[in-house]
Amino acid sequence: VAMAHVGPNMANAFYNPDYDNLMFGDINTTAPEDGFTDDATVTHHEYVHYIVEKIWPIQNFGQAGAISEALADYFAGSSLNDPTIGAYVLGSLGGSGALRDLDCLLPGIPCRVLSSLSWTGEIHDDSIFLSQALWDIRRDRITALGYATGRSCADGLVFQSLLFFPESFGEMYDAMRRVDAEGRVPACGGAGTAQAAINTAYASHGLILGSGDALERNDGFENATDVSTRPVIAATLYPTSDTDFYSFGAGEGLIRVTLNLPAFGGYFKGYQLKLFDRSHRQVAAAAPSFDGVNTLDGSCETFDCNTSESRVELAYNNPTGGLFYAQVVGGDSLNGSASGVQSTTPYGLTFAYPKAGALGGSIVTATFDNDTITFSVNVTTFVTSQDWRFSSAQLRDHTFTPLSNTRLNQPAVAGDFLTFVSSGNAFGRVTGSVLLAPGFAARYPASGTVYLEVFGYNVRGSTASLGMSNAINLTASQAELTAYNNVFNPARGEKTTIKYATTGSGRILIKLFTVTGTYVATLLDADMPPGRGTMDWDGRNLAGSVVASGIYLLRIEAPGLQKTQKIAIIK
Repeated sequence: VAMAHVGPNMANAFYNPDYDNLMFGDINTTAPEDGFTDDATVTHHEYVHYIVEKIWPIQNFGQAGAISEALADYFAGSSLNDPTIGAYVLGSLGGSGALRDLDCLLPGIPCRVLSSLSWTGEIHDDSIFLSQALWDIRRDRITALGYATGRSCADGLVFQSLLFFPESFGEMYDAMRRVDAEGRVPACGGAGTAQAAINTAYASHGLILGSGDALERNDGFENATDVSTRPVIAATLYPTSDTDFYSFGAGEGLIRVTLNLPAFGGYFKGYQLKLFDRSHRQVAAAAPSFDGVNTLDGSCETFDCNTSESRVELAYNNPTGGLFYAQVVGGDSLNGSASGVQSTTPYGLTFAYPKAGALGGSIVTATFDNDTITFSVNVTTFVTSQDWRFSSAQLRDHTFTPLSNTRLNQPAVAGDFLTFVSSGNAFGRVTGSVLLAPGFAARYPASGTVYLEVFGYNVRGSTASLGMSNAINLTASQAELTAYNNVFNPARGEKTTIKYATTGSGRILIKLFTVTGTYVATLLDADMPPGRGTMDWDGRNLAGSVVASGIYLLRIEAPGLQKTQKIAIIK
C-alpha cells in the first residue's frame, strides 16, 4: 500500500514497517503537492526499505540504520542510473542540488570518510560512507565489464549480501567479500573477481574499522559474542560508531544486564543497553541520564557524550525461553541515532538470567545408561532460510557445570559419553536427538539431573550456544538415595550433592532432620516421573541460616523407596 499527499504539511516520505505501507507527504498546506511521489529516486528508495524488511527487520539505529539508508539510496540510484538522490523533491522545496550524492568522482561532490568528526548520529547522513563505497564498486565493475554486466554484477553483490543479514559496516564488508569469493553472482564472471574493488571502496571511505578489544568484531547480531561461558565482560566501544553485541539463551523469568560505564573527567561515558529477541526485535532498553559534558536537552552530542551515572541496569521479564542479544551502543544523539561516543577504557558487563528452559528437551527412549534425549529450539527465521542450524550439543550437571567428554563429536570419538542420532533445521526450529553412551553412570555416579546444551551455527558461520534445556532426570536402574561429599563445611562454601532414583512415578519427598528428630528443611516435594535426580544442600535450614555442627538425617519417601542417609556438618 502506498499513500500520497499524506499530511498536511509533511515534508517527508517513509516506509512504515508497523503498518507495512509507503507514505509520501504533501509538503505544504495550501494545495496537494506531488514532489515526493514524482521524484523516482524517492519512490524507489522507499520501496527498497520495503524489500529489505521482507528479508529481515534491520535495526533502524546506528550503523544498521545507516546501512538501511545506504541500501535504499544505492538501489534507487542504480535502478535509475542516477547517483543524485532527491534532486527533484529538493527543487520543489525551493532548494538546489541533491539530498545525497553517491558519486564522489563528480565535480563538487566530496568523498565521505568515516571518522570521529564525520559521524553525525543521523542515519541518512551516516549512510553516505557506505552508499558512496557501493557506488565506487558499481563504477569499477561497469568499467571492467561494461554497463549492463557491470551493473548486474554490482547490484547482485549488494543484494546477495543482504541474505547474511548485515547490521554493521564490518558485517556488510564481510558479506560482500564472501558473496564474491563464492561466485554467487554469475554476472561478475567468476569467484573472487571483485575482491580488489570491494577492499578499495570500503577502505577509501573508512569502513574497515579497527579492533578496540579482543572480542571484536562483535558489532552485529551475526557476530555477537556468546556469553554462556563469560559471566563478566570487559570490552570497549572504539572507534567511532562501534557497537557491541552479545548472545545468550535464557529461560522464562527475569533477565538482568548490568553495564558499568568507563569513567571520564569526573563523569562517565554515555553508553546505553538494548535487548533483542531471537528475531532481532527490540524488547527492552536502558540508558543513563545524559546530563554531563557534550549533552543537550537530555541527548548526546554527535561526537561524545557523558553522564553522571556510573552504571546502567536493564531488566526484562522474559515470557518464554529463547535466544537473546544484548547491545552496548552510544547514547541517542539529537538526530535520533547513536552518538559517536567512544573510549579505549573498557566498560564492564554482567549477565544474570534463567539458564534452564531456553529450549525444550526430554527423554524419549528410557533405558538405563542408554537414554535417548530429544531437543527442540526456536531460532531466528527470515525469508530465505532460518539463521541457525544444528552444530553440536553437550551435557551439563545440576549446577550447570559441563560434563567432560559429553561434547558431541561427529563422527563419534572413543570415550564420548554423548553421541549423535539426528538433527533437523526447518520451520524456525533446530530439532534432533542424542544418545547417552553406556558407561555414563559409572563415569558420573553423582549425576541424575542434567541439562542439554545445544550449539548452532548461523549464516555467517559463527557458532554459539542456543541455550540449555529444562532439567532432565536420567533413567534409573533401581531406587536409591545417596549423599556425595556427605561430610562438609558450609563455612568454606562446601556442599553435599544428593542423588535419588526411583523406578516409578509419583510423589517424592526429601527432608532433613536433626538426630533428635527436629525438622530442618524440605529439599524436594514434587510429583516426578521415574528416573534419577540430583540436588545440592549448602548446610542451611529453612530460614536460610547455616546449621550447627553435627549429624543430620536425610530422609526420602518415594514410590518404592523409603531410606535415611546421614550427613555430617563440620566447622
